[in-house]
Amino acid sequence: MVHAETRRLAAIMFTDIVGFSRQMGANEARMLRLLDVHNQVIQQVVVLGPNEARSYAALAVGLSCMGRTEEALEAAAQALHLKSNIADDHLAGVGTAYAMAGRYEEARVSLQRYLSCYPNVLPAHLTLAVGYSELGQAAEARVEAAEVLRLNPQFSLEILRQRAPIKDPAVLERHLAALRKAGLK
Repeated sequence: MVHAETRRLAAIMFTDIVGFSRQMGANEARMLRLLDVHNQVIQQVVVLGPNEARSYAALAVGLSCMGRTEEALEAAAQALHLKSNIADDHLAGVGTAYAMAGRYEEARVSLQRYLSCYPNVLPAHLTLAVGYSELGQAAEARVEAAEVLRLNPQFSLEILRQRAPIKDPAVLERHLAALRKAGLK
């Protein structure tokens, strides 16, 4: 039962990025409070299922968005230690935590592996584009930007700015600048 509930919560968290982003644009303060509630719920899920990599990966994403980098990296490390029962589905959260912490090479490794299994996940391509851009790998960053546009031809950095669940404005601006370098507008 705990395993099924953990999987359900992780699936909601990773698949509702568009809905979350829309709400973030509408009312940032409310969504940051909800993100805090999300982290509390995921922490409870971690307590109930301490051997689930996906739970720790979801916690890593939430903590990263709240600017709690060191805690996010600890959760990411635990997710990597536990691994997942499903092929590498925890690596999106791990890669996001590394990217938010500025550890782009580690983010690249996790996100490439994740995208080899799940090639149509736009947030993973965005994060990988940021990583490549920050690593000075312009050609690879442009490839990821092209994937973002393939998945969402109407993609806009301005909409991302409004909806991104990143609490720290400096981190958000760094990511937007990296995506601009990758060719996104």
